[in-house]
Amino acid sequence: MESDTLPQQRKKPYQRSTTGCIMCRTRKKKCDEQHPICIGCQRNKLICEWPSVERPQRKPRRPQHHHLTHTGYALPPHIEAMITVFAVPDADMASRLLSHFTDYSPRWLSTRTGRRRSAFLDHLIPAAMDSPLILKCMLTVAAADLVKYDPFNVRLKGATVEYCGEALTSLREAIANEERSGAGLSGADYTLLAILLICLHEVQNFTHVQRLLPHLNAAATLFSQRGEEAPPNSELRQYMSEIFCYFFALTTFTHGSHLAVHRGSSILESYLTFPGGTGAILGSAQQIFLIIFRASRLIQQAKKAGVPLDTTIKTKLTAMERQLHALQSTTLPPFSTGYTNMEEHGDAIMSELYRLACVLYLKRTIDPALDVRSNAIQALVTDFIRLLELLPPHHPVNCILCWPLVVAGLCTTLHAHQRVITTRLGQIYGVWTSELVTMSMELLRQMNGPASEGRSIAAYGMHDLQFPMVLL
Repeated sequence: MESDTLPQQRKKPYQRSTTGCIMCRTRKKKCDEQHPICIGCQRNKLICEWPSVERPQRKPRRPQHHHLTHTGYALPPHIEAMITVFAVPDADMASRLLSHFTDYSPRWLSTRTGRRRSAFLDHLIPAAMDSPLILKCMLTVAAADLVKYDPFNVRLKGATVEYCGEALTSLREAIANEERSGAGLSGADYTLLAILLICLHEVQNFTHVQRLLPHLNAAATLFSQRGEEAPPNSELRQYMSEIFCYFFALTTFTHGSHLAVHRGSSILESYLTFPGGTGAILGSAQQIFLIIFRASRLIQQAKKAGVPLDTTIKTKLTAMERQLHALQSTTLPPFSTGYTNMEEHGDAIMSELYRLACVLYLKRTIDPALDVRSNAIQALVTDFIRLLELLPPHHPVNCILCWPLVVAGLCTTLHAHQRVITTRLGQIYGVWTSELVTMSMELLRQMNGPASEGRSIAAYGMHDLQFPMVLL
């Protein structure tokens, strides 16, 4: 392919042009501004046009996340039939939302690649066919996401409010009925699935953590009530367990005092210690999430008692830090050997980014006086940035990296590292369009901005930072 660079004999260094020809600016190429035809257009046999008073310059493109390309997915007849069977208020709108859910829910509910990316729909679609509650929750999640791309659509905004209200009302009735009469296993699992879908809705459209906490507590209660009873669909139960463990483990780090940790603990321990391979969300990072939860539980116990971390707790946290160091060799195979597929590559980096973030978190918690500029901290941050830059910006695992990005961002001292992290958060926002991401970026701007110079993060007590973005 021919290059559009200027001839070698040109001595004047290139300056970015703001008045180049329309074609070069459209193609994002250098323009030498030679009239009437610039060298780039002449070489590539393109039409060379110039901005003029008669022809106003093109307006900048809107950010990519405002454009939603439909994949052309046609609803299968059995899914389309759900709209009629359950007599939804607006069949056309319901069809549009179901199509949006099947097309785009892999962005919210999976970090897999290829055909495995949407495998969870094999469980959700049959559940929605059996339960109008699940259908309403799916429509709620889809509507809340879709309205972000079409915010001036009054009909869509109305559907978002309507379906959310119906889903919450039906969910309350399902929980009340179960408490009164006791539901069968299938009914209980559908109620649990509905709660987790509402948790997803609250995370996607985050307004305040207090809206999420009751749902996580309700999910913990239902999980604990099920106990060791055999589920009607073991694969669906396994998938729900993974969703719960992901939300619950990270939320416990800063909001554990408001969670039923005593109930959630047994669920996480039983699921994350089970050698189940790679899940749809956590991938191969299950052991790291288990350590994250165990550390957060110890920290929250001290916070709940209103006492500083004593020697016993610090000793246990130090032991967990050693566990994390030991996991490095098994979590991250040498990159020089290569990976057989994109999923394995992303899993390895995701696990290591969470591991490094947790080590940073523990070091700052165990020793609040540790200077963020110390070699021990900055070496970890440098490794974090190096790995982050190896992860493609559009890999599916990016959408669950908000928590490690914030933790590492709070420990950065170099502007170059800060830019890498904020750029990646911006790319994640372009896919998720979640307020959690914008709140994360705002927190990092406040902590790393000029007004924060000379202010130590340790003064806040890292485990006392009530930043809501730990949910991702």
